[in-house]
Amino acid sequence: MEYKERSYRSRFSGDERHWFCVKFLESDLWIGVDNGSYRASMEQDIYAMLVDLRRTMDAYLLMNPGYKAALVPYDAGLEAPTILKDMSRVSHKTGIGPMSAVAGAVALRVASRAPHPRSRIPVRNMHIKRNRRPLHEPGPCRCHDDCVP
Repeated sequence: MEYKERSYRSRFSGDERHWFCVKFLESDLWIGVDNGSYRASMEQDIYAMLVDLRRTMDAYLLMNPGYKAALVPYDAGLEAPTILKDMSRVSHKTGIGPMSAVAGAVALRVASRAPHPRSRIPVRNMHIKRNRRPLHEPGPCRCHDDCVP
């Protein structure tokens, strides 16, 4: 897949959120957190969360290549990670392969697991834009315009 510059991302930089990128393999998240909740450590924490999530998913997909290749609804096995079971449920509702839900499922998991750094309550306001791009250097970046490494 050819990489296309994400010029739309610069449009979000002017609002009342702190925006940053977190990338690992094909996952490329553009995350906006309300300024009151943002802490610099969130970027590394979310990166670690994304790496763990992707490794869990990829381990299952390696053992079950039919899941990844399916273009029609496909049932995840009982041993599948919860995220892949959720994607299978979506595939049955939409009539298409479960991998079509991967970007949204990853963004939802990251947003739901990102705690406020000073308490156990969730971040007040997080917005995630997700993209698919070719393999690139993993980790948080701070370029805030289009996250092009």
